[in-house]
Amino acid sequence: MNVVALIKAVPDLTQSRYSKSEMKLQEKGPRLMPPVSENVLEAVRQIKESNQNVSTRALLLGNQAEDIVLRKALAFGLDQACLILGDVDAYDPYLKSRLIAKALEKLGVPDVLVVGSDSGFGSGGQLGIRVAELLGFEDAETVGDIASASPSVRKVFLVEQGANQPRIPNIMAVMKAGSKELLTLKAEELLTGEEFKSVQIISREEWLG
Repeated sequence: MNVVALIKAVPDLTQSRYSKSEMKLQEKGPRLMPPVSENVLEAVRQIKESNQNVSTRALLLGNQAEDIVLRKALAFGLDQACLILGDVDAYDPYLKSRLIAKALEKLGVPDVLVVGSDSGFGSGGQLGIRVAELLGFEDAETVGDIASASPSVRKVFLVEQGANQPRIPNIMAVMKAGSKELLTLKAEELLTGEEFKSVQIISREEWLG
């Protein structure tokens, strides 16, 4: 069984500030993994521990500097990690979901998709559902405890923030993750130029809603 965790990187709000004149967040420092993504990774680790015949992969749409977040996913014990390299902040939710779906088609559509039920930063957490719909997944389940979830395949599990207690990777796991090769797919190789023109400007209310 192939299991994919969709994770993301978010700005470090302790080092960033909002510019009223530019009406945008001015980021400082590297982006971080939000708590809900840690819950997702812990859920995937539990699936792997309960079934020997499971292959796991983390997938992130972001820039090159965010590979540090993917390496953290590898430290959680996932087998592989893939970065979809693109200007994520310029993409609307539909384009993001299209890119992720295309990447998963290229890598091999998983049997189980595990995502956060909330984005962890300023959106409604709909990306995972959009991706699952594009891939033809017909079953979604919000879970608190992955151990009690239905094991059927072709399903998306929505993991709530705080649903589990993520086990912090030890130093050996972190060191091994640092030496593993990351897969990289470029956004412009996954979609055509015409498809990129579909990027929409959305209001703050729509983004947060």
